[in-house]
Amino acid sequence: MAESGIPPCTWAPLLEPDADTVDRLRYAGRSSEELVACGEEWDAVAIAPLSRGLAALDTLDVTPEDRFPVIADYHRQELIVLVPAGTATDGEEIQGVRALGRGAFLMVPRGELGTHNAAWLSAPTRFGKRYLGAAALRAAVKTADEARADGRALC
Repeated sequence: MAESGIPPCTWAPLLEPDADTVDRLRYAGRSSEELVACGEEWDAVAIAPLSRGLAALDTLDVTPEDRFPVIADYHRQELIVLVPAGTATDGEEIQGVRALGRGAFLMVPRGELGTHNAAWLSAPTRFGKRYLGAAALRAAVKTADEARADGRALC
């Protein structure tokens, strides 16, 4: 977190993609996404709405450049964060936060960008994946929710 106690707003600006990104996502085609089983290489945590998930990432003080795998579903307005396999249910249960583990499937971007349904906000590196912890992510959602309820603007 930033020294002032207010996290830097690195994720919140990604809520609305710029016009060029919107065009690329709109015309990407079905080959730019694929349906993948969760629970083998990774699990996922889906947070609704997207703005809430982005606020949670800002409270963690991580940036898109850190290359944690983070996906936006602009159609459903959800943020999806890939987490270590077997951990999606770690942490406190929170309304609007879904665990996607073994037996679940997720539409993921294929290539650099993806589609309107599955767009990389932060793509993993080719040299090994880094994951955020599910429990830390859920705690960050709770922190962001509390800040919003107290009327404190995170970004």
